[in-house]
Amino acid sequence: MGDILVYYEKLVDFLAEMLGEECEVVLQDCRKRCIVAIANGHISGRKVGAPLTNYGLNVIAEGKWKTKDWDINYQGKTANGKQLVCSTFFIKEKNELVGMLCFNRDPSMFVKLSEEILRMGKVAWPLEALPDSSSRAIESFVGSVPEMIYEAAKEVFGALHYVKLDHLNQEERLRLLENLENKGAFQLKGAVSETAQHLGCSEASMYRYLSKIAKKKKEGLV
Repeated sequence: MGDILVYYEKLVDFLAEMLGEECEVVLQDCRKRCIVAIANGHISGRKVGAPLTNYGLNVIAEGKWKTKDWDINYQGKTANGKQLVCSTFFIKEKNELVGMLCFNRDPSMFVKLSEEILRMGKVAWPLEALPDSSSRAIESFVGSVPEMIYEAAKEVFGALHYVKLDHLNQEERLRLLENLENKGAFQLKGAVSETAQHLGCSEASMYRYLSKIAKKKKEGLV
C-alpha cells in the first residue's frame, strides 16, 4: 500500500486554486516533522522542507489528534507579523497521526474593505479581524530551525533579542531553551545541534541544559 500523503499532495494545488491566492494550503508530514507540499507559500514565506510549527509540534506532543479530526479558525502569525486565520485537518492511518492538511487565510484584504465600508457609513467602532484566541496559543510560522530560535529569542528577551546568542549567560540560555522546549522545537531533526551552534556551546552542554529543564518541569517549577 502506498503512502497516504501522496494522495493528499494532489489536493494541495487543487484546493489552493479553488480557494484563491489569499489562502495558503500546506501538507505537513508528521513523521518527517516538515512541509512536503505547499501552495500560495507567499502568505507565510515558507516552502517545502520548512519545519512543523509550534502548533503542529504541540498537536503531536499533546495527542490532540486522538480525540479530534480537525481544528478550525485559530490564530496564526507569520515571521513578519502578519495575522492569519488557520484551520487544520488531521490525517490519520492505523491509529497514527501521519500528516496535517492546513489552511492559512490572510484576511487583511477583507478587513480593509470592511473598514472602508464602515468609514463611508460613518461607523467608528473597530472590527475584530480574527477569531478570539485569548485562551489559545498563537501558531507561529517559521521557515527553518534558526528562524524558530530567533523567534523564541524575541519572545524571551524582547528588544534584547538583537544581542548575540553566543553571548548569553547560562541563565539566559536556560530561559531561551525553556521557550523552545515548550514549543516542541527539539522534536525536529537536527534542532539540538543547530541550537548549540547558535548558542556557541557543545551538544553535550545542550543536553545538560535540557536535562535541567526536564527536572524543573517534573518538579513543577516551569
